[in-house]
Amino acid sequence: MNYYCIMVKTGGEEEFKAEAMEKCSSYAQGLQFWFFKRKMKLGGKHKGQVVDTPLFPGYVFMSALDIDQHFVERIRTVKNFYHFLSSNKNIIPLYGRDLESLHNLINHGETSGFSLATFDANDRIVVVSGLLQGFTGNIIRVNRRKQRVTVRMDMCGSINTMDLCYDLITKMPERA
Repeated sequence: MNYYCIMVKTGGEEEFKAEAMEKCSSYAQGLQFWFFKRKMKLGGKHKGQVVDTPLFPGYVFMSALDIDQHFVERIRTVKNFYHFLSSNKNIIPLYGRDLESLHNLINHGETSGFSLATFDANDRIVVVSGLLQGFTGNIIRVNRRKQRVTVRMDMCGSINTMDLCYDLITKMPERA
């Protein structure tokens, strides 16, 4: 299976996915699309309310066994489509670290919930489970009050920073 990244109109990702599946499924075997979202807790007057926000606004990921020029011509007619990364003339499947990151995202589902985290004796964050578990080395800032971490992720040739929520769990006190 090959995996690709497609740039689409921000805000039109879900519409693109639905229309692309309808128009293009007969042109590529094993066709599947993902638009990743994350759960975030709001602050201010909506404090505590949980909403889904895009993880990569304007990007949809796709898998297919193989794509040909007929498929590319067909998907270019889908509303909100801009281009494949890096370009429509040079369509390259994801590989290496990008592919590993995408598999990690797929394994956690299209909408990732909160990661479980604790702080160790040296006050370093330790991610116990969830989407952040695979990105512990890329955490660049921790906001304990809002229970968010800022993660730096290099995906498809660009570096993105994003805030993700975590739920704090505490260790049981050691027995004497």
